[in-house]
Amino acid sequence: MGENTSKQLEIWKNLNRQVFEFIKQNKFDEAMITAENALRIVEETFPGDEKNLYIANLTLAQAYRAGQKFKPAEIFFDRALLLARKVFGEDSLEAGKTLYNFAQLYIDMGKSNDAKILLIQASNIFKKLGEPADFNRAIVLHKLADLYYKLGKIDYVEQLYRQAIVLMVKSKGREHKYSFAALEDLGNFYRKIKKYSNAETIYNQLLKLKEDKYGAESSELASVLNNLGIVYTYQKRYGEAEEIYLRALDIVEMKYGTNHPVVADTLNNLSNLYTIQKRFKEAEPLCREAINILEKKYPKDHPKLIRITKRLENINKIITNSNG
Repeated sequence: MGENTSKQLEIWKNLNRQVFEFIKQNKFDEAMITAENALRIVEETFPGDEKNLYIANLTLAQAYRAGQKFKPAEIFFDRALLLARKVFGEDSLEAGKTLYNFAQLYIDMGKSNDAKILLIQASNIFKKLGEPADFNRAIVLHKLADLYYKLGKIDYVEQLYRQAIVLMVKSKGREHKYSFAALEDLGNFYRKIKKYSNAETIYNQLLKLKEDKYGAESSELASVLNNLGIVYTYQKRYGEAEEIYLRALDIVEMKYGTNHPVVADTLNNLSNLYTIQKRFKEAEPLCREAINILEKKYPKDHPKLIRITKRLENINKIITNSNG
């Protein structure tokens, strides 16, 4: 390899890294332009190097997806998939990963059935590869469970989440962040289909695991505490729900201060609990505080803001009528 070629290779690798840094920073235009330049370098300098062409096409596809340029993203995912199969093999790890990323694009595009087909193909590849691909298969099964829930195929969802959890724990351990995420999503699934006892069991299991790993006052506990509070609210265990929400509020305010959207979510949950209990004078300031926080992040027509604002209006009407 000549000196000029070596320099071009290094330039390309640096551009490739920059693409993903730009994506992390939500600088999507910069990511797309950088990825286009990176692919141009590979095509001009290493036209026969199909491995690098695969990487460059995949990177550009991911940049377009991040920038919501879905049609060109689809073209380059397709090219990357063809190259992955040609260079590494039909049942290679690279082909499976590309299928997974391609499926993510189709989910973004609302093409759920196309995404399902690609996820199943990726899962089958990772299954053939065995233990070294357990983590990859766990990620795919988790995503497939989410997708099946959206498609209304409820009978498959629990099984897929549980398979994902088993594989995740096997490959990464019970205390890995992805194991926690898969367990929490199983709890969320039970909550959504009103299996509150099952959800409570999962959330308490996860809470114990997180307390053991992070400590009892860690912000890592916030989401599971809020979810457990929601379950207690549905079960009409209002005292326990209030205790959980107040614990969550202390944790998130200590971590993020008093003006963070995570704080607003907990305030919203607590105000909802007080509203259900007809404790309107306690619910009103919490609801107002949540709105003040969220107005700094979302436009006024955001669904979350609309819901909370409507509750505040109803609370104020009730308070006004009762005073009158």
